[in-house]
Amino acid sequence: MRTIVIGLTAAFLLAGAASAAEDYFSNEAQGWIAPKNEDAALRARWPRDPGGRLIYGKVLLDCAVANGHADDCAIKGSEPANPLLESAALSLAPLYTTKDNNRTRRPLEVSILFDTPPDWLKKPDLNAMLAVYPSKAAGRAGFAQITCIAKTNGLLRACKVAKESPADAGFGTSALLLAPTFLMRPALREGQPIESEVSIPINFEAQGPTGPGAQSITVVTTPAWAQTPTIPEILAELDKKVGDKFADGKVTFQCSVAKKTGKLSSCINVTTSPGMAGFKGAAQALTSKFVVDKQYLAAAKNDVRVNLAFSFPDMQSEAWSKRYLLHPVWLRTISPDPNQPLFPEAAAKAGLKTGKATVDCVLATSGALTQCQVISESVPGMGFGELAKKIAEVFVANPWTEDGLPAGGAHVRMPIQMDYAPSPPDTSPPTPATRP
Repeated sequence: MRTIVIGLTAAFLLAGAASAAEDYFSNEAQGWIAPKNEDAALRARWPRDPGGRLIYGKVLLDCAVANGHADDCAIKGSEPANPLLESAALSLAPLYTTKDNNRTRRPLEVSILFDTPPDWLKKPDLNAMLAVYPSKAAGRAGFAQITCIAKTNGLLRACKVAKESPADAGFGTSALLLAPTFLMRPALREGQPIESEVSIPINFEAQGPTGPGAQSITVVTTPAWAQTPTIPEILAELDKKVGDKFADGKVTFQCSVAKKTGKLSSCINVTTSPGMAGFKGAAQALTSKFVVDKQYLAAAKNDVRVNLAFSFPDMQSEAWSKRYLLHPVWLRTISPDPNQPLFPEAAAKAGLKTGKATVDCVLATSGALTQCQVISESVPGMGFGELAKKIAEVFVANPWTEDGLPAGGAHVRMPIQMDYAPSPPDTSPPTPATRP
């Protein structure tokens, strides 16, 4: 039997960058029991700004215990430093009680912050975890720690391996493959969800028989899709299963892939966001509309499973029709050939060496860029915009996003840099003359 133990530590992100890990003070660890309706009790006495809004902050006290209550408290510090916060905290401290009378004094934090680190909402089940157990580990135990950004929707992005042991067994890769199945409660700052950095240690413990029957499965998080459901097909399935509805959340499956056809089967539901239970049936039915690109599968040596997420926003809204795909996964791009520079002829004749144009395109259901319009050119009238449109129309994006949405119909804005690189002179030796 194999088990996988998953932990979590977290740090807030401020101004777009990861902060150092913060130590979150725990009154419970100090033996304090919060008053009933703690939030209402604190709000009733907490100071407010001139506009009537609560002043967010925290105060650390050092308190004695008298008759099971906090007593004789002294201010140790406040954040932000504010006498009003400190006065409120002192008046609220006696509301906290304890059954542990063995210590004469102990710290107590009184705060209205609504700041909480991310936490687990749902971990993957055992089947999902076993599916990514590294086959080359041959039954050995191992460890991996990954760091990720927990998004405000509870999913993870930008995961990378921080450490793994043993180094050659594939536990780090397996941990990365697990990451898309994690569902988290996002961090809060002043009551609002924010992105945060999480560090996730995962212990892989293997016991029991190993050998030829060991797991031999490759799990792919973002396969190249040859076919995905269209928006009308999604809406039709929603209408059959849940009516004319939409919701904020995710349903995620892990499915087997037939290498010859690319079709999916044996899909296991690994995560369902709260409030999304009614959408699981629609997502399950839509799995039959997906086909993985067979060329993508050709190099796979093991059996292949794919992680497949579904989101169900209002796909008939005006906002949806005007959405932008910010991070497309490109299946086809254009690689500049130094011997055939991609540079407008008019610009080259004018002596320009560089130029730039930005185009706005619409993704077709296949992921191809269409309807490209020139938004800006560094030098108008020199052909940079028209060439940028031709370059963009070579690109093809994955038609289903990692967040579980169809890419078709989304806009993509692409800045394209063009540099003039004339062909180098021919320096090969001349062909020796031959006699007739």
